[in-house]
Parts: sequence; C-alpha cells; structure tokens
Amino acid sequence: MPVVVKLSPEEVRSELNKGKSQRQLVNEQYDAMLEGFEPSDWGEVQLDADEKRATVRNRLKSAADRRGLGIRFKRGQGNQMRFEIVVNGAEGGDNGAPASLGASASQAEPAADEPVSSVAPPASRRGRRPAVAEEPLVSTPKRRGRPKASA
Repeated sequence: MPVVVKLSPEEVRSELNKGKSQRQLVNEQYDAMLEGFEPSDWGEVQLDADEKRATVRNRLKSAADRRGLGIRFKRGQGNQMRFEIVVNGAEGGDNGAPASLGASASQAEPAADEPVSSVAPPASRRGRRPAVAEEPLVSTPKRRGRPKASA
C-alpha cells in the first residue's frame, strides 16, 4: 500500500518555485512585502548588514511599479529606510516635491507664443574649439653643427 505524506508549506513553496530564476524569486518576495500597502500608506525597511540601500530601494521601486503604485523615500540614516506609497507618477523625487515641480523645461509644453518647429536645434559644441587654419609661417631651415667660417 502506498504511503501518503502531507507537504509542509516550505516544501510546497519550493515545489512551486521550481524552475524560477533567482531574480523572479526576489521579485516575488518584494511584491509580497508591498502587498498590503495602498496610496498614502507609510512603511519602514530595516536593512541587514549585508544589504545595500540602493539595491533595496530599486527593488521596492520595481515592486511598486508592478503594482501600479509609486514610492517616495524619505531621507534617513543608518540601517532604516522610510517610504510613502503614492499614486504612480506622483513620486516627484526624493525631496518630497510634487512631480509637477520636478518636471524639466524640456518636458513642458511650449508656450503659446513660441513657434513650433520640427527641425532639431543645432548640436551644442563640447570640448575644445577646433584649431583655426592660419597661413604657414615661412621659416628658414635650421642648421646643425658649427657655423661656417666666412672668408
């Protein structure tokens, strides 16, 4: 007669996660971390000694994007990071400014009195100016050695 054993939750997870890449597994973990968050909710992350702030931050931003949300981080020190969940597109940067204030002039619509052209502006110059071609100087050949004695 066969023996039937019920699998533990860890064994079920390992069976279901078989064939997934490490990146996919990490993405699922971060998605689960943000599962209960809605816009205007705040959270805090306690970093382990081996975790980098930038890595955790980027993974949380990606998880929020996958859920159709944005995330705004507040400045902090040490091993903790505080954040606010916002409506996607309302991040506005890390300083807490609204997104409309953070938009650059290149993204803004042209003013009504400015002419609109489909021709691209000329490229700006970078680096040293090119050397200007001048008339070659007439030079006398240089002599080497002792000067000739005049007799």
